[in-house]
Amino acid sequence: MSGSSWRRALRFFRPDLKQDVDDKFGFHLEMRIRELIDRGMAPEAAGAAAERRFGAVGEVRTSCLQIDERRSRRSNRREAWTDLRQDLLVGARVLRRGPGFTLSAIALVALGVSTTATIVSALQGILIRPLPYAAASEPVSVYARRRGWSEGGINVLYLDWAAWREQNRTFSKLGKAARRQGGKAARRQGG
Repeated sequence: MSGSSWRRALRFFRPDLKQDVDDKFGFHLEMRIRELIDRGMAPEAAGAAAERRFGAVGEVRTSCLQIDERRSRRSNRREAWTDLRQDLLVGARVLRRGPGFTLSAIALVALGVSTTATIVSALQGILIRPLPYAAASEPVSVYARRRGWSEGGINVLYLDWAAWREQNRTFSKLGKAARRQGGKAARRQGG
């Protein structure tokens, strides 16, 4: 087997059309040169004559590549549709053969879709929708501090927060976020 034949035999996933076309042109050009040498022509003259006889190799090569690529795409599309059709037929047979399994599968898919929709709508309402403040993209944190504490803010009593909200003249709105360990907000309350 020649080098190109081995390469073609070991190719699994996608054909290398450019290499195949180059191999074909090289093979035919080489055969024509050998034929001219056998008739008594010098090797250099035989090579030049064979190339002249082939003509515009670049244009023919490009044309062959375009034809091969169209054929390959058409074949891949046909195989994909055939595979999909076969998978659907096998799936329909399995579902028809076991009605209990069919009902279980439909119930699980419905449960999965409804759970996903619920989670997405909850996330939309909590995280994705903008905050109900004028400059929601620029939130500011306000803390209370005790004298002598080097850490950040402390939890504020609701009555203190309500008083701050009533006396606020700097911010458009003042909200409250409950803090967990580590200072991460657990819940937002608009106000």
